[in-house]
Amino acid sequence: MADKKTSNLDVVTTLADADHIIGHDTTPTTFRITWANVKAYFLRHALAVAANDFLVASGAGVFVKKTLAETLTILGKAAASGLASLDASSLVVQNPAGATATPTASKIPIADANAQLNAWVSGSIDGWIAANQTWTYASATTITVPGGAASIYSKGDKIKLTQTTVKYFYVVTVADTVLTVTGGSNYTVADAAISANFYSKAMSPLNFPQWFAYAPAISNETDTQPSIGSGTIAGRFALMGRTITGLAQVTWAANSTTGTGVRINITPPIAASANVPIASILGVGGVLDAGTQFYTAMTALQTTTKLRILNAGPAASDALSWATLFTPAVNDQWSFSFAYEI
Repeated sequence: MADKKTSNLDVVTTLADADHIIGHDTTPTTFRITWANVKAYFLRHALAVAANDFLVASGAGVFVKKTLAETLTILGKAAASGLASLDASSLVVQNPAGATATPTASKIPIADANAQLNAWVSGSIDGWIAANQTWTYASATTITVPGGAASIYSKGDKIKLTQTTVKYFYVVTVADTVLTVTGGSNYTVADAAISANFYSKAMSPLNFPQWFAYAPAISNETDTQPSIGSGTIAGRFALMGRTITGLAQVTWAANSTTGTGVRINITPPIAASANVPIASILGVGGVLDAGTQFYTAMTALQTTTKLRILNAGPAASDALSWATLFTPAVNDQWSFSFAYEI
């Protein structure tokens, strides 16, 4: 074949793997390279048409271009909303699909707009734990919850919920789907939707009032019952676990009447446990003859739902009636303190 300039050589559009391409280096030394080698080392780069394209084998010695989404499918991975730039020091995945800053079941927590995880871990910050379940009204003192409540809640737990305003309660008893609660006379459960519901096993979760008011009822054992009239009767209580501590006081008015019974009884805010023996001394009390004399007394358990004030001084009887020590008058007082297991 006669010598020809390179520019005069025939142009071909297809090559076999064994065909040669002539070239030279800077020496200059002339060399040849097969089309197979050209494909193996150079042609693959021409397949990419966009950033993050992948070169994937589709057969022996054959490659095709795949996008990121197509490559993830081949790898058996779901499409992600964000992929991390990982290196040896990486500890987390950046914004994975399904992650959320709002506590949600089966979701991965991510920081909120303030770069905080407060919505997820507030229980370790303010003492409250998001219930993350639906609570509904059952009565003024009961809340319906999903089954398995006994594996989450206990007597003495504190709860917080919103029904237009924030309300606080102690848990008194736990059934499988019902929580019996008390907010004393400060809070009751309304027949309305419940939102922002939390519980706490901490001693002092943020803003929990601890002490609640309650309205004791007074009674004699038998006969004509006393009447407080325009006098006052008030009590307060707090729970620590299964132990209740409380105070109650009766203040006499001009139209208060003693009745004809021989015992002074009041109701406690929460029934005592059957573990507490009847007649147990639960605390001390006092009887005040206003402006004249103070008498020491004791508070005893009469029944699981009744407390009795007993004489602790030189009276003829261990039990006090409303008129044992003196005839009641305006501003005279009977006071009770108590602590017992619920």
